[in-house]
Amino acid sequence: MKLRFLSSLLILVSFSSSVQATMLASLQQSLTSQESLVIRLVLVLLLGLLMSLTPCIYPMIPITIGILQQQAQRSLAYNFLTALMYAVGLSTTFALLGLAAAWGGQMFGSLLSHPIFIVCLIALLIFLALSMFDWYEIRLPQFIQLSPNMKHAGLLSAFIFGLLSGTIASPCLSPGLALLLTIVATIGNVLTGFLLLFFFGMGLSIPLLIIGTFSSSLTVLPRAGAWMIEMKKLFGFLILALCFYYAQNILPLYIVLAAFAVYLFLVGVYYIWRATHAKHWIKPVGILFGIALVASSVFMIAQSFKTYLYTMRPVEAAVNWLTEYESAHQQALAHNKPIFVDVWGQACSICNAIDKIIMHDIQVADYLNNQTIPVKIEASPSNASYQQLKQPYTLVGVPTFLLIDPATNALIARFASELYEMKPAEFVAVLETKIKNHYNKAQ
Repeated sequence: MKLRFLSSLLILVSFSSSVQATMLASLQQSLTSQESLVIRLVLVLLLGLLMSLTPCIYPMIPITIGILQQQAQRSLAYNFLTALMYAVGLSTTFALLGLAAAWGGQMFGSLLSHPIFIVCLIALLIFLALSMFDWYEIRLPQFIQLSPNMKHAGLLSAFIFGLLSGTIASPCLSPGLALLLTIVATIGNVLTGFLLLFFFGMGLSIPLLIIGTFSSSLTVLPRAGAWMIEMKKLFGFLILALCFYYAQNILPLYIVLAAFAVYLFLVGVYYIWRATHAKHWIKPVGILFGIALVASSVFMIAQSFKTYLYTMRPVEAAVNWLTEYESAHQQALAHNKPIFVDVWGQACSICNAIDKIIMHDIQVADYLNNQTIPVKIEASPSNASYQQLKQPYTLVGVPTFLLIDPATNALIARFASELYEMKPAEFVAVLETKIKNHYNKAQ
């Protein structure tokens, strides 16, 4: 049972990252095309479940088991109810934080390019990760620890701790949450927005609900022991890995990749060393896992070097950027060309990387200069052009790239940081296809 449980969890970790992008794109299209609230809630629930396969939710698993195992003397139905209250508490916090972000302005996502916010977020993740290595223990505050003699004290405690635990998952601004914030920003009904985010939180909590329900059943979950310590450490390493994901917003990408390569190498060496002192099946599995991490570190070093060369290479070509959207709109109407908008931020490292690698490519620059009217707009509250586009095109975070039909103001295409993963020729081909398909439909 232990081997099956650990194998399934490791498969889930590796499988989720490869499938997530495809499923997320499909759900995003369905969410934006549906107007039925019921269908949207179901899709949002599925979206939350999809996001639960990311490392953002992994640290909640041992925390959930630790909180709810104290109900081991209760019935399975009571365990389910306790786990449900915990999930409801977590979802409520998620919904409230999401609404606060929406009410606070559509540029909530731009905080991910603010150095102070990123440093605080990374510090929080490190704090959570170190607790997984048993450097210290995160305990429920004394004032929340209700007396077991109180009627339904376990249910109320689970709900309250769920409220607090939601803050662990909520900083993980995954693509799913960014999508929901975009939708909520355009919805006038506050209750509808709250329900969407609440159901997203419930979908996110489904694995925790299942684990919490069976947390006291020794026939369902393996017994606590050395395996739990190792799984906690694995979750800790996953949380630390998230730090590099957020650091790319404020540091040069080649530095982040190099640092991540060193991190993967050290973690790989750690698992190889631990495996040499293990017994039975753990030894070969640990060695293979460690070798895979070391090999990945070599790949990351190569990517870092490649990115550095791209960043340091001489500028090949320049896009003739305009800086005011109204001027770009007038020129686009006069020349019957679409508008290509680049929304960027001062502290956005990925913006600079895309600008250097993609926008300064000869083929890309030539296409944008001749086939579109390019305009570059800084995401700043004082920028009139940004304020003009923020509401109609639900700008949330940077970088954002828009392709707009000036005659109808229709959005032809939208891109974000995934542009960094595209090759210049591929990007040009996508632009050509999007523009061609749009104008063919308009005729």
